[in-house]
Amino acid sequence: MKINHLLVLALAATTVPTTHAAPAAPFQKVQKKIGDRTGESVQWENEMVARDQTASIVTKLLRRPLTVSSAVQIALLNNRSLQATFGDIGIAQADVIEAVTVPNPSVDFDVQFPVVASQLNRYGWMVAQDFVQILMIPLKKKIATEQLEAAELRVAAEALELVANVKIAYFTYQGEQQLLSRLKVVQETNSAALDLSQKQFQAGNITDFALLQSQSAYSQGRLDIAMAETNLRSQREQLNRLLGLWGAATDWDIGGDVPTISDAASTPKRLESLAVAQRLDLRAAHRNLTSLVAALGMTKTYRWVPVVELGFTGERDIDGALNAGPSFRVE
Repeated sequence: MKINHLLVLALAATTVPTTHAAPAAPFQKVQKKIGDRTGESVQWENEMVARDQTASIVTKLLRRPLTVSSAVQIALLNNRSLQATFGDIGIAQADVIEAVTVPNPSVDFDVQFPVVASQLNRYGWMVAQDFVQILMIPLKKKIATEQLEAAELRVAAEALELVANVKIAYFTYQGEQQLLSRLKVVQETNSAALDLSQKQFQAGNITDFALLQSQSAYSQGRLDIAMAETNLRSQREQLNRLLGLWGAATDWDIGGDVPTISDAASTPKRLESLAVAQRLDLRAAHRNLTSLVAALGMTKTYRWVPVVELGFTGERDIDGALNAGPSFRVE
């Protein structure tokens, strides 16, 4: 009889259906958003093979002079903060799977031993399932899906913000590099002018004030060069952090001058409308708000009866009689 009871319990537990969400590829949506707006690719290093592929691509890009396009590509592949942000997508996707999964049934079993030796042991068992959680699956799925979409948009927005910061750092470094070269040319002129002024002063052709002016211009030029070199080193370090580079990988070069600004400038009003329509972080905030509204609706709907368990219970009494029937519990 005991073996039969255990078989009944096992059969009841295995007949409860379990639903799993179909596997999706939310990161591919992020890749598409970034690719459409930047023209560059991004890869999630969730496996060692992907990490090795990324390192190979970054090494190949660093063999040539760094361009703004290659800098953006390196940052999208190699920035560690961005790679850590990609984990939010996996967590949100796991929440979706959990939301559509039927909760496990509860199984209770107890045994009582008789005080009198002539009586039989008393067994009791119950298999129950919380049906409120099953009824909540559609709403929970909607909330989790909204949060997943918000995570996708938020991660894509952070990637685009990284792209913007890389471009700013790249052009700033390029501008500082161009400024330093111009200052060195000016300093060569100041050096020649000072040398000429000293010879003229020795010959008595110029005054003390004119010599001091030449010396002041030369000293100011040296100070400007020192400040430009300091700014250049600081900006290079900033760009290295954005690109996720360290060690020997930081020995890169940038060629060329800062490109000219296009004449087709947009008005502030048009830029504002464009930002409101295309900013992914605003769309992510809207998705979060939608999920909060859905969660509030679910809370209002099921706040009075959070748990309703229906099941099957049975008991064998001390006289050997077997009793069985349905069970019901409301919290």
